[in-house]
Amino acid sequence: MKTNCINCGAPLHNSEGITKCSYCGTEYNCDKRGYIEDYKVKLNIRGQEREFYISDITAEYICDSYRSVLGDLRINKSKPKLKMELIEM
Repeated sequence: MKTNCINCGAPLHNSEGITKCSYCGTEYNCDKRGYIEDYKVKLNIRGQEREFYISDITAEYICDSYRSVLGDLRINKSKPKLKMELIEM
């Protein structure tokens, strides 16, 4: 369950069924348990459809470096590798 705003990092507050950022005012659509609806995903694992909640996403860039024939350092930029932490619901 997210406790901080994804835009500014301020704490989220739930009042009158609306979860809202206390600083920037971003509203979130949450279920009864406090999970943000937009962070729910369904995955098909071995024929069974399961529902998960994305609790954390990080991106890593893995760079490959080498020296050319002239001795210059060359760096191959890679695409980001996304890492997600899933909680089964």
